[in-house]
Amino acid sequence: MAYNTFKHYDIETWIKGCLHCHSSKSDGALSPSDVLKYYKAHGYRLVSITDHEKITIVKESNDMIVIPGVELSRGTGKIGSRYHIVAIGVADNQLLKIQDPQEVIDYVNSAGGLSIIAHPYWSQLVHEDLVNINGYSGIEVYNTGCDLEVAKGFATVHWDDLISSGRFVWGYAVDDAHRYYTPPLDAGYGWVWINTADTTIDSIIKSLREGRFYSSMGPRLYEVSVTKTSIFVRSSPFYRMNIITVDGAGMCISEKVIEQLIETSKEHIHLDEFEILNEEDNRKIFLRHANLKVEVLQSREGIRMVNIVNKNFSKYRYIRIEVIDRNGNFAWTNPVNIKEL
Repeated sequence: MAYNTFKHYDIETWIKGCLHCHSSKSDGALSPSDVLKYYKAHGYRLVSITDHEKITIVKESNDMIVIPGVELSRGTGKIGSRYHIVAIGVADNQLLKIQDPQEVIDYVNSAGGLSIIAHPYWSQLVHEDLVNINGYSGIEVYNTGCDLEVAKGFATVHWDDLISSGRFVWGYAVDDAHRYYTPPLDAGYGWVWINTADTTIDSIIKSLREGRFYSSMGPRLYEVSVTKTSIFVRSSPFYRMNIITVDGAGMCISEKVIEQLIETSKEHIHLDEFEILNEEDNRKIFLRHANLKVEVLQSREGIRMVNIVNKNFSKYRYIRIEVIDRNGNFAWTNPVNIKEL
């Protein structure tokens, strides 16, 4: 299964995972075992405790999949900030002695783990900082703690700058939890859904390295397909879907736009075709203009399906998709390299 197409109900395993959180072994409020209990109670199956400058080993897993991890602060960016690197899948204390950020990433890769650049917006990392290092798997596209504490949790601009420049890195949503139960609550708002052949750590790391996952703050992506001529998304109800690509291209489909189309008479809409079919609690909206064909399935709770056919997708360098529900929660697919399809 390529990462440009997946079905959430395929027979392969999907695991909800936390890839960045802290325990009382560094500066977190909960003990390692209580961290696992917290995430298990919130529907997670996987946790990586990434304490600062310390690899925390958990003996009691409470039936959770636990991957060793650590958060390291290294180097200096262009404007004086530091790289925060989340290293997952390495339990070697030798890693803690390495001070150069590139050497950290290289060591993690050689040991079979993966590196994620944490909260680049919060860290004040600029594009030059992110392209001056190589080999990391991706960046945190969303960090709960940085968002709810200082409103610097989203890093989509950093992400798109990297992809547009040819760096096809992945986007990981995380908590970076410290407080858990104390305001501002910083746990349970950002995670990854990992598609893996089995629940072994090696298989999970492989999926995370290959981009076989999507990130979410809430919405579930049940089926996604991206080709050179079409995009298909079936999801839990959402308010808006963004198709992100290079330059000024891309597309937005939202409930607001749909309502405007419905309220405006056909004579005032410059479309070749526009039709609405009401089916019990759902309605299907069809529209066509030039090379673009769009089909939308909408319920009372929101949009549930979008199918787009456009001969011009083959001209895009990449496509990634965001869906946003009515509560403002995002889900992000990883970028698809259209040239490689």
